[in-house]
Amino acid sequence: MYPSTWAVNREATETIALGGYEIPAGTQVMIPQWVLHRDDRFWEEPETFEPSRWEGDTDRPEYAYFPFGGGPRHCIGIRFARLELVLALATMVSRVDLDVSVAEPLTFGPPRSRCAPKPTSR
Repeated sequence: MYPSTWAVNREATETIALGGYEIPAGTQVMIPQWVLHRDDRFWEEPETFEPSRWEGDTDRPEYAYFPFGGGPRHCIGIRFARLELVLALATMVSRVDLDVSVAEPLTFGPPRSRCAPKPTSR
């Protein structure tokens, strides 16, 4: 949950009310990603490595996690970083030999042998 930068800066293009505060047009607003990514309103035990938190649908706000910013001015490196992640994972998996840990032969049959991809994001 470490973003590529610790905060995103934006300028309010019009006067708005946010969280009971008025933010005048032209005001520089800093959104601290590092802090938001550790907000326990959105993340149970935010300091714990928990890959399952990304599985399935959640009721978190859209930008509770935004390591590359958001909107039309998001980080230009997002696609590169995601591609790098896929390649790193493929490289690691290709260098590992997997073996069955049980001595008895494996049997496969329905429904245990069915596999189907499940989308986790759009």
